[in-house]
Amino acid sequence: MGTRAMRRIAALLSTCLLVASSTARAQASVPPPNDSCLNAIAIGDGSISGATSGATNSINGCGLSGLAPDVWYSYTATSTGLLSLSTCGSSYDTSITLYASCTSTIQLACNDDAPQGAPCGYQSTDSYLTYPVSAGQVLKIRIAGFIGAQGAFLLETKTDVGHAFCLGDGVSATICPCSNTVAIGTPSGCRNSTGVGAKIFATGTAETSLDTLQLQVDGVPAGSSVMFFQGTTKQASGYGASFGDGVRCVGGTGIRLRVKTATFGSVVYPAVGEPKISVTGMIPTAGGQRFYQAWYRNNGTFCTTATFNLTNGYEIDWMP
Repeated sequence: MGTRAMRRIAALLSTCLLVASSTARAQASVPPPNDSCLNAIAIGDGSISGATSGATNSINGCGLSGLAPDVWYSYTATSTGLLSLSTCGSSYDTSITLYASCTSTIQLACNDDAPQGAPCGYQSTDSYLTYPVSAGQVLKIRIAGFIGAQGAFLLETKTDVGHAFCLGDGVSATICPCSNTVAIGTPSGCRNSTGVGAKIFATGTAETSLDTLQLQVDGVPAGSSVMFFQGTTKQASGYGASFGDGVRCVGGTGIRLRVKTATFGSVVYPAVGEPKISVTGMIPTAGGQRFYQAWYRNNGTFCTTATFNLTNGYEIDWMP
């Protein structure tokens, strides 16, 4: 091949590389479609992926994310209960800020690093927060990064009766007493002699005017005595404290709701004919935030010399 032909090919390749590079820069500089609140992407409960790369900054948001590129989502609550927002598993240091509308500058809630007790893992750079909502309520979600950080993220939104916290997985709360942890992200307490952790969760409606709330505990040894109790705060702000073979997650003013015997490893409170939780727990008519956990007997030779363990904690915001 002649020298002239080789020069022409080299020039052509150089031109192609320049075009490709310019195209890549142009694509990178194009803001995402939800770059502003007015163009927020409508979402409900579920998980979505997104990115803030190429986005602009639109508002002074949560903490040190004020000058970071941000994107927006418009969430419509599918039911009345407690909304949880998380960016667990994202590729960079995220932040979440919640607003009532695009015209409001007041932050309803915000989080930069996952708080104590969060399912993301305490002090991770992922974000996690909860906020009470009513069915049909619309909220605006801002996703940004720490001091200008940007990248790909995962956003999970879920409205439920309540949400688990202070898990026995060794990352969201204090370490289980004898390394009897469960798999990361498992919504339960520390492992017991059956090989699993016991979990507490809720079904029904947490409204003082229409209380159908039931607490259920699964994963305890068959025939165990189980005590349901309520508190007004999270123990150590959600980090918990070692107690028996598990971690105590609930603190503040405590109320013992009921002691029951588990059948086939499970138990529910209240059953038909038993007092409602809002009554036993003396929930004010206006509602309020309360935290729940269950203590249970574990007589098997396991872990510490104690013969008891606990479930995870469970957060509920009572509505009027």
